[in-house]
Amino acid sequence: MIIRDLIQTVKQKPEGLKAFKNNAVRLIGVLGVSVLVSACATVSESSQADAYSQGCMAERADIVDAVKWDNVQPNSITIVNGEIRPMVLYLEENRPYTIKVRNADRTDHDLWSPEFFKQGAAVQSVQFGNKAPTKGCVNGIRIKARSVVTIRLVPVWEGRYELFNSTSFLRTPMGADAVVHIVQPRIGVASK
Repeated sequence: MIIRDLIQTVKQKPEGLKAFKNNAVRLIGVLGVSVLVSACATVSESSQADAYSQGCMAERADIVDAVKWDNVQPNSITIVNGEIRPMVLYLEENRPYTIKVRNADRTDHDLWSPEFFKQGAAVQSVQFGNKAPTKGCVNGIRIKARSVVTIRLVPVWEGRYELFNSTSFLRTPMGADAVVHIVQPRIGVASK
């Protein structure tokens, strides 16, 4: 109904077509710029960023600097056939984690979760394969096909965080591909 009315208006008033074109061009331009700006915050092998800038809280530097990362046991996540396995992660608040994300697919993937990487956890570093770790504030991480990325982080805020997997930053995810739950530390025998 709305489209039919729009077409009738454009046919009756040629200046309406010009205004419609101008607005459409502006909208496409704004969308294009916003996509490019959001893609800049995804860390990849060639990215460089200053630690704890771009929305990450400065006090988190103390949290990750106090950890002896060589003593942290690695956990594994695998992306295969476009799916993240496991799909649900439970991480204890204030406990350090080394997470190795292996992309078993033949295509690159973007793991995107600004809420988790900036607000839920203090990210110490992201390491692509055997390269030197990269430090900085990230919204997401691009994992090349058939490669491994190591993320060192400390969860700091209890909550549920959605993680999106995309093969292109242009694709809008329809729903979360995985969920990270940051929970209170367990006590007693269960914590060992």
